[in-house]
Amino acid sequence: RNKFLPIFLPVAQEIARLGAINSLTQTLLKLTSPGVPDIYQGTEIWDYSLVDPDNRRPVDYAHRREMLDALPGATPDELKEKWLDGRIKLFLTQRVLRFRREHAELFQRGEYLPLRASGIFAECCVGFARHLAGEWIAVIAPRLSSRVGFPPIGELWRDTAIELPETLPLRRAHELFTCRPLPLRDRQLRLADALLLLPFAAITNIP
Repeated sequence: RNKFLPIFLPVAQEIARLGAINSLTQTLLKLTSPGVPDIYQGTEIWDYSLVDPDNRRPVDYAHRREMLDALPGATPDELKEKWLDGRIKLFLTQRVLRFRREHAELFQRGEYLPLRASGIFAECCVGFARHLAGEWIAVIAPRLSSRVGFPPIGELWRDTAIELPETLPLRRAHELFTCRPLPLRDRQLRLADALLLLPFAAITNIP
């Protein structure tokens, strides 16, 4: 009987869960930070290849196309519960790339504004905004998420909040991925509200 696997598998599963959250965070930051995002073909979903030459294996485009076509019917709960299939990463990538295309000037010329966090898990999140001529998008994502819990959503964030600067007009502010209006008090956005349904968020005032 293998005595190692019962000890190893729970550890490996925990590492995989935390790695998935890190991948979603990195993807969101990459797609919204100043500069041009670089995406390896095939990594729109989880990719388990190593570096060159292992990552040059053929890409199953038909499978990814089927996943993309099915995305409109997927709910946040379904994406979270079935995170192993990679649709949650594809959903994030598709939605942000579409927003970038529709608002290219915001990402080409928009100001970069780091956002200040407060609360018990302030060091466990990262946030910044892109702002141009009254239009803006602010992104929030977890880091060090093992301290928060899995998945790092909702009330697990307790009193942690992000402060939106005065330069960002709050009228029509809503969450991009879920289309929800967000409660804002004194320009403070609780992560329990921003990350209520998904472990990442993008808030914008652009309809």
